[in-house]
Amino acid sequence: MKDAYYFPHDSNARRDPKTKYLISVCGMKGYGMYWVLIEALREQDGFKLSLDDITISSLSEDFKSTFDEAKQFIDDCVQRFKLLKTDEQHIWSDSLNSRMQKMLETRAKRSIAGKKGMKNRWSNKADNDNKVITKLYEFVNNDIKQDNTDITQDNKGEYSKVKNKKDIYITAQDLSMTKIEYEKLVELYGKDKVDDKIEYARNYKKLKDYVSLYLTLNNWLKKDAKKEKTEFDYMRVVK
Repeated sequence: MKDAYYFPHDSNARRDPKTKYLISVCGMKGYGMYWVLIEALREQDGFKLSLDDITISSLSEDFKSTFDEAKQFIDDCVQRFKLLKTDEQHIWSDSLNSRMQKMLETRAKRSIAGKKGMKNRWSNKADNDNKVITKLYEFVNNDIKQDNTDITQDNKGEYSKVKNKKDIYITAQDLSMTKIEYEKLVELYGKDKVDDKIEYARNYKKLKDYVSLYLTLNNWLKKDAKKEKTEFDYMRVVK
């Protein structure tokens, strides 16, 4: 993992009095060996290294040194240079542990903040979607009152077509609709959907069986809206 190779490291670490003492005694080779130790500690759970022969042998290969030289160097880092701590079974670095603790705490806070932010964004999006859907279906579920000037009713109780030609704004085959009716539909369902339905009506073979273009379009668009709401609700459940 990429995370396994990262740890905070001050750019002026070489100027720390303990580190300068190590360099004065062991040279830059010793400085390099020390950072090999720190890197090895970083890779361990709990950031501690066991002081067994297997670990020391592995470190000696990284140090390009003998087993005894590696063991002596580790002991010097603990006893002489005071750069590491030990409980006789493990070694660790208080400085590394402190830096890792801060890094992990910062990472955890960012993770929590990121999750909260994402949750809020999805929550706000869902709230906005719900408001739009709710508003739409408040319109859809309300019966639309017809103006008496737009649609008349004959003695048989059936709706007749708009008779005043000057009021005609939209036509589809033998049916027509006023501008007021068109604007009502646009307010409820949006211009694109209304225009698409008008075009559909103009090519609908059974439109001759209908008596009101306005009521027919409203009925079709209302069904489409209810279908969209059902699909929207289903997708929310699936997510």
